[in-house]
Amino acid sequence: MNFITTLLLKKYKPKLIVVFGAYGRDESRRAIHAVLAAHTTVYSASAGSFTKEFRNYTGGLATGLKALFKKSAFPHVIVVDSSTDNKEYKKLREILGIDLAIVMPLGDIPSFSDLFSGPGPLAREILKEIRAARRAILCGDDESLVDIAAELIRKPIMFGFDEANDIRIESANPELLIKRRAHGRTHVKVDHDGNFIPFSIPSSFGKRNIYAAGAALGVSVPYDINFISAAQDLQKYTSPANAFHLSSGIKSTALITVTKNVTPYAAREAIELIGRFRETGSIARSVLVLSDIILDKEGETEGLHRYLGELAAHNADVLILIGERVIFSEEEAQKHGMSAENIFRFHDVGDAALKTQEILERMDGVLILGSESIDLKKIIDEIRVR
Repeated sequence: MNFITTLLLKKYKPKLIVVFGAYGRDESRRAIHAVLAAHTTVYSASAGSFTKEFRNYTGGLATGLKALFKKSAFPHVIVVDSSTDNKEYKKLREILGIDLAIVMPLGDIPSFSDLFSGPGPLAREILKEIRAARRAILCGDDESLVDIAAELIRKPIMFGFDEANDIRIESANPELLIKRRAHGRTHVKVDHDGNFIPFSIPSSFGKRNIYAAGAALGVSVPYDINFISAAQDLQKYTSPANAFHLSSGIKSTALITVTKNVTPYAAREAIELIGRFRETGSIARSVLVLSDIILDKEGETEGLHRYLGELAAHNADVLILIGERVIFSEEEAQKHGMSAENIFRFHDVGDAALKTQEILERMDGVLILGSESIDLKKIIDEIRVR
């Protein structure tokens, strides 16, 4: 962190909100920004890029120096998402202290279970950070975070689907409509203090975006923002372009992209989502573009790809595969009834992009699913309406 930024932070002393966790961290930071921005001046960034982006935000060296000696507009709140060991975050914590710590789930939901698998060591690291914060908001669907909450002197706000949460997500229903362009949202209803508040998240699907909304609503409580107003503010939330985000495709189609931190649960959720839209008649056909998904534990790779092939057979009309590991998906899809005529496998992303563009028909729903390390941007650029 540069000298000018450090001096500015010390002078203006904005409140610091930090989002920790392994699932939906970036999404939560964006949702919190959407809620707070309607009520105060707020700046948000990932901790890893904070110094560079904040320098641009403050107008560079000359403007920063001017702000040191003359009262200037400066954010009242800074929101960052971070790991516990990030150097930029540690510097921010040293200068400002943590006003509010928010912890998203610490692990993925395993593909064959609805329970989180939060790693123990990470939970202990998070506990240290929470204890240094003035206040905390935790996802109560993660059992390791429920255990952490029990160790805190000051009771944190808990959010999630579980009945015991302070902010309980009662329902979340995705909606998709294709006219000339694709329009979609997730309709959410939460229970807070016995009051049921409905709202919607535009152009966003998936549990990680729903959790992000829950975390953002939690922020409204310690920051004295009307809860209903906060729910309405989430209309301004924009999910990351690669995290269950909806965009319009060519030929009047809908494109859902899931390439950010793809886990077994997220992959299953995405495929079942596109299948659901087909069942409800929101789309005419479901087209699944699936690339290799890289896991930390390589030994689980074959089993995951076979499972995704089975899911594809039940939820997709056309399957376009990219990579080496997806051969297991191809085998399993055919085994469970998908015709070989509707399966296309490529080694090159460019070839897959051309094929996807060729086969698309009006009212198709396209899911692009794969790891970030497999660059699927060529396919997205080929079929997305700019």
